[in-house]
Amino acid sequence: MGEREAERVPTVTAENIRRLLSRVSVMCRRAEDITGPVSLEDIRRAFSDVCGYQPDEDGIQVVMRLPGLGGVGDFSDSKVESRKFIDEELAEAAFGDALTEYIQSPYHSTEFGMMASWQVAGDGLAAAVAAAGLEKMSFDADQVKQAIKHRGDRLIHDAVLLEVLRTADEMGTRNDNTLAFSIQEVISPRIDISAGGYLANCSYEDCVMEHLDLSDFEPGDRIPSFNRCLITNVHGISAEAARPVLKDCEVGSFELSTATTSAILDSGLPKEVAVAISILKKVYVQRGAARKIGALTRGLPLGDRPLVQPTIDSLVSAGWLARSSRRGQELIGGNSGKREAVFTILRNPPSSRFW
Repeated sequence: MGEREAERVPTVTAENIRRLLSRVSVMCRRAEDITGPVSLEDIRRAFSDVCGYQPDEDGIQVVMRLPGLGGVGDFSDSKVESRKFIDEELAEAAFGDALTEYIQSPYHSTEFGMMASWQVAGDGLAAAVAAAGLEKMSFDADQVKQAIKHRGDRLIHDAVLLEVLRTADEMGTRNDNTLAFSIQEVISPRIDISAGGYLANCSYEDCVMEHLDLSDFEPGDRIPSFNRCLITNVHGISAEAARPVLKDCEVGSFELSTATTSAILDSGLPKEVAVAISILKKVYVQRGAARKIGALTRGLPLGDRPLVQPTIDSLVSAGWLARSSRRGQELIGGNSGKREAVFTILRNPPSSRFW
């Protein structure tokens, strides 16, 4: 979008339009809503910060018609004095760019130098965008620890820290058990926690989340604790198993069914089909980028693990999965065009058809 707008207004670069959108996404978080609204006056100030000068005639056009934003009110035209992102995914992607800049240089950040004034976090897309951006720049995954330490050393356990930890897990940053924090008073539509990751190191206090996915954990794994949290749905663990870690929490429902690998394997399906469903679940259910092959074997009996590689090959050939690589490591990701079909399969595994 930035490139298209820059072609229309050549005096403002595509890079500055991208940075302006990321700055606006942070302003929206301060309004306690991922999408906004944010006033045109605030966008003008953001333009000045990003470009280094007050918006001229071309700059005003950019401010009034910033791509991805729409008017607030009955009509989307230049008379509307506020703007908001047209959907949450665009807002999350723009915030991912802001997160990328912070992780690159946490000790020089003007946006995230202090405790965030907002409680709202996204569902993981911003972290996936940040991880992809950092990897494109050949940023060392272990350097994400500097941003973690920047907040941890200042006892800042906010929504931004949650997003940084998500990015670390997304990039495969080597875990450091000394970097364990209490995430406090964060509101998120979804939190997916992988065993052995940075999010699994933490505890969660006074948080609100619609979906909490713990299906990556196997029996015997350490599950993080949740204190005084409000959770609509907990996935991948039974109420009995969750009792020790959900302390003074209000939970709407626990959903096991086919959410866990063990439940899929016990469903009576042929082994090849059950393994395929478990792989699709791990790739598609969690928001984010691709998964390492080793993560796709977790929860499978040793005797079934030799089926993983040929099953992946078949799913890739059929268009259900896609291969990529990261620093020489093979990764397996999903196909956005198959997402709805995958969730249909997860709701009714006996009807599954793959190839």
